[in-house]
Amino acid sequence: MLGVPTPSTQFEDFGYLQSNQRISLVNTSQSNDTFQFYLEKEGYVTASTDAVDATLSLLSSSGRVIEQSDSDLVRKIIPGLYFIKAETPSGKYAIQVKHSRNPDLPPLKFEDMQFIGHEGAVGTVKVSLKQKPLKPITAVFNPDRIQYTTADTDGDITNVTKKELKFTPKDWNKPKTIAFVAEWDNTSSNAERELGYEIQDGNRKKAFEKAIGTVTNTYAPDPTKFNVLVDYRMVENNPAWTQARRSWLEQEINKWVARIRNELQPYDDRFNVFIDQAPFSTYAHVDDMIIFISEDNTPGALARTGAMYGNLAGEDTYPRLITMRFNSDVYQDTELQFRELVSHEMTHALGMVALEDNGLGFQHLQGSPVHTAFNGPYARAANGNQAVPLYSQDTSNEDDRIHVRNSVNSIMVDNLDNAPSSFPTTLDWAILADHGWLVQGVN
Repeated sequence: MLGVPTPSTQFEDFGYLQSNQRISLVNTSQSNDTFQFYLEKEGYVTASTDAVDATLSLLSSSGRVIEQSDSDLVRKIIPGLYFIKAETPSGKYAIQVKHSRNPDLPPLKFEDMQFIGHEGAVGTVKVSLKQKPLKPITAVFNPDRIQYTTADTDGDITNVTKKELKFTPKDWNKPKTIAFVAEWDNTSSNAERELGYEIQDGNRKKAFEKAIGTVTNTYAPDPTKFNVLVDYRMVENNPAWTQARRSWLEQEINKWVARIRNELQPYDDRFNVFIDQAPFSTYAHVDDMIIFISEDNTPGALARTGAMYGNLAGEDTYPRLITMRFNSDVYQDTELQFRELVSHEMTHALGMVALEDNGLGFQHLQGSPVHTAFNGPYARAANGNQAVPLYSQDTSNEDDRIHVRNSVNSIMVDNLDNAPSSFPTTLDWAILADHGWLVQGVN
């Protein structure tokens, strides 16, 4: 045992700090912010406090500052008498010292959070380590245990989702900005959300959570009808996506939604959504379809739509996750032109015409590649008992099975200069029914 110096009434006394021991005190004095302790064995000492905006200093028995930190303080020291000085505006706070052979993996420090606090919104926050690590460590976000919140560690939610941050003993206290999304959940209530992450140093790992506060509900799943949710995370900061443009898009999508009577099996999980083979990660409630809006400046294409069919709650037939990508040229379009384009892309989102070889519409194709027609019974009845010619009949070198011929009265024409004045048309609804959808007034 160490020899005990003459006790000082000037300082709060932790007493002996033994091997692997943790001691806590609650300070109630406005003036006494220095604490003494006696370390019995060499090792790492961690000091921490719940006081806000506190600075902790580790002092030797002579009063020399050994280590100082504005968060948790960690230092390897030899046996002896030491002091912890807490500089804090608070008069009452808890303070703790702990001994260990190896220091705990440090949690992250979060500051300057920017988040409007509603479902579907994107936020940012700056992160650093709470204490200096002994060697490089990695923070890994988005563990499976955390639902309905997705972090992106490069701070850009519109590209491939990155989930790792690396810190070294040199840059541990330099903040790095990450982005996050409050995903759509399966309730109609406000909910507390958190970011989840794991600190790893090669041999060890430790799980942590950080609360982001109450997220206001903006979407309520309805198990009695077909639902489509539009997600704007990829164009969150694009000024071209005004409230007016979003309203036009949603109104055209809802024209289709209003007559669909399917109710697909809800689905909750973390999954990757692919845009040009570049995945971003999300954990969301799918009931019944989510459409992710993004920008795509592929030459010659005003818009492109991709659909993910497979293995969502056992549903292989119907598209569930949609990427709808618009060329920036469309921002110069009139409202009518933009609405035509959205309705046209919605036909692809719903799998029309025979978008997937395993889709229901595929069985109704007939003819050779350059003379293909769609011969579904509902479409045939709506087209004067004739099969509907596809766009491959307008071109000699393209097997196009996803558009109808430009002379057909349908929003699925390849050239929207030939779009009907009112859409969707009777033929569009009939073709949709031939793809297995339950369409009010058709089947």
